[in-house]
Amino acid sequence: MPTTNVQREALRVLRRSFETVGHEYDDLELEVRGRLPVGLEGVLYRNGPGRMERGGQAYGHLFDGDGHVCRFAFEGGRVRYRNRFVRTAAFEEEEAAGRVLHRCLGTNRPGGPLANAFRFDFRNAANTHVIRHADRLFALYEGGAPHELDPVSLATLGPWNPEGTFDNPFDRISRSLRPELPFAAHPTLDPRTGELVGFGLLPGRPNRLLTYRIDAHGHCVERRHFELGGSSFVHDALLTERWQVFLLPQVDYGLAGILFGFTTAAGSMSMHTERPMKALLVPRDGGDPVCFETLPGFVFHFAGGADHADGTLHLNLVHHRTLPALGSVDELIESGEGLGQLTRLDIDPVRGTTRTTLLSEHAHEMPRTGGDGRRIYSCGVPAGRNLPFYTAILATELAPDGGAVATRVRDFHPDLPGEPVPVVADGAEWLLLQVYRAEEHRSELLVLAAEDLSTVASMALPHSLPPGFHGSWVGATERPPATISLH
Repeated sequence: MPTTNVQREALRVLRRSFETVGHEYDDLELEVRGRLPVGLEGVLYRNGPGRMERGGQAYGHLFDGDGHVCRFAFEGGRVRYRNRFVRTAAFEEEEAAGRVLHRCLGTNRPGGPLANAFRFDFRNAANTHVIRHADRLFALYEGGAPHELDPVSLATLGPWNPEGTFDNPFDRISRSLRPELPFAAHPTLDPRTGELVGFGLLPGRPNRLLTYRIDAHGHCVERRHFELGGSSFVHDALLTERWQVFLLPQVDYGLAGILFGFTTAAGSMSMHTERPMKALLVPRDGGDPVCFETLPGFVFHFAGGADHADGTLHLNLVHHRTLPALGSVDELIESGEGLGQLTRLDIDPVRGTTRTTLLSEHAHEMPRTGGDGRRIYSCGVPAGRNLPFYTAILATELAPDGGAVATRVRDFHPDLPGEPVPVVADGAEWLLLQVYRAEEHRSELLVLAAEDLSTVASMALPHSLPPGFHGSWVGATERPPATISLH
């Protein structure tokens, strides 16, 4: 248990912030305090776990909570709010039963090993990201196919599987264990083609990395797979003109423990962050991938990057020296580890060499790229505060050569801001973010000026929401998918 007053207070705030969302609202107009920027017209979608327990059983991992999507519609200086749980088939079954019925990444069914042995129906929680593409809205998760939602009502339309894209085509054992191919939560939009370029990691023997290209009309025009030499875990990828880039840590899973129901997938995982990750560069022209060792540690999220004329490329990313504790809220506080550093990684694919440059002294996560690639916005922790959760919004200016100029910090402590989503309107850039207000036990939506992180408008919500994971903005005056902001 936490031993210091600061840790105990942090645990209290986090526990309250993750209380179950108890009400779904329909088209509720929010009171706007301050001034909304002229031309801020469109919809902000956000996704995250809205329930961290079921029938008195707490979920054992932050990735296990039931997906909950919020919709904020900006029109004519007014903002209207709607929220819905993503009603997957597993959600509906467990809602009716009032208890956990399916295994999750970090949660086993009640009943011990006998209730979990040889059960591989791991639940797709649809809780990590929400994007719009090809005039469709998708709730995304690490280990399964997208779930399509109605973009206005947020009603769940069901799993999305165009022309059998996510049907497992591999051997019988692989199909029996995982009939559905994964489409991870961080696809990237190609602004030139309008294609959504995604990926998924399919565990098995062998472990496979899958890549997808979904065209602007929602058709899968390419699906490739690459056999990996060992187990890994990958949450995000970076797309440049030439490459789809992955950084793969070395991971061991206790397969026997999972198979016989003694442990969860997350509980059995040993990530060797002291060893070098593998940089896997997949050519976008269809050629063979390039693979070599790079820095040790782990990367959840990228924050932009680019190719250079000499064939090298650089990646901006959040580098973790150890795997962040993402089990229970208590584990998050007790670990005191896993704070990420904003880092530039320069890669020479020909020589197989890499070089790192630290971009900020503060801890960062949930990065988003704005300012035409010249600024990185993120959640973070002010320098010197070693708490493993994020109370600040950071804006890091990048120099023309890619190095960092300075990081501006706005600390909300003890409140918890969510991922900042950059939007351009009224000739300037703004940040939209959801904030959990600890003392009032409520949430609000803020509009910040990107230049100085000051609040220009706020909208109190009628209830509290957990901090959530990722969101996207769809502008009203441009045709999707060109309006999607994913990173």
